[in-house]
Amino acid sequence: MIAKSKNELFNELTKEIDKADGLITIQAGHFALIEEKNKLVPAVFEDIKNKEKKEAIKNHPYMGYFPLETWKLGVSLAKYAIEKSKKVKLVILVNDWQWTPKVGFGEENKIRNDFYKNPKLPQSFEKELNKNNLNQKIILPLKNKDGKINNKLFFSEQRLRNQFSNYYSASCDLNNQCAQEYIPLILQLEKENTDLFISFIPQTCMNPINVGSVKSKESYNVDFKIINIFASGISKDNFWKKISVSKI
Repeated sequence: MIAKSKNELFNELTKEIDKADGLITIQAGHFALIEEKNKLVPAVFEDIKNKEKKEAIKNHPYMGYFPLETWKLGVSLAKYAIEKSKKVKLVILVNDWQWTPKVGFGEENKIRNDFYKNPKLPQSFEKELNKNNLNQKIILPLKNKDGKINNKLFFSEQRLRNQFSNYYSASCDLNNQCAQEYIPLILQLEKENTDLFISFIPQTCMNPINVGSVKSKESYNVDFKIINIFASGISKDNFWKKISVSKI
């Protein structure tokens, strides 16, 4: 389906939340990492101090307004779910490879590791939680295959891809990187007893993400409902005017 406004999308998603019996997980606020002053920071332009980098991120076709706009809606949906006495968690997926400084094969990526040593929410994300009387306890941590917490706030795309290559490549013929990070994410949510997964994704990733979602159900017996929501655009005014929604 195509949602033509934020209100239309919100109303459609709250209907799905009303029907959910178990845990609802909402993946929102997806952002990339960029280097600023010799460290990695979230590419959320509202929080960037450097004017040149701020404008570059703001005008990027799949960074731009995507992180904060989807986070705001994700938080609103989480608050709605809580008011309906539902169990709900937020998930934050981080593109920590595309604009991260590269290192040699087999070398430790120190600048990326430093980002995850003391993870902090983007200021604008924290502000949105506070405004809705929520806190970081609502965020689902990334876990290793053994169930131990790997990171308490962020799902690293690089880490998810490593999980895919370590555990799933022998039984799955997917080669697209977007799909390879999505399958381990979905499989962790299955272990968390998720009943409904709502996920906000850049438009450019539509095909591989939907393929990965279907593959998770066909090959790994995932039985919860997946709703992938694809958005793009650098204008805040038209961000929610043409949103593709896939229900899987």
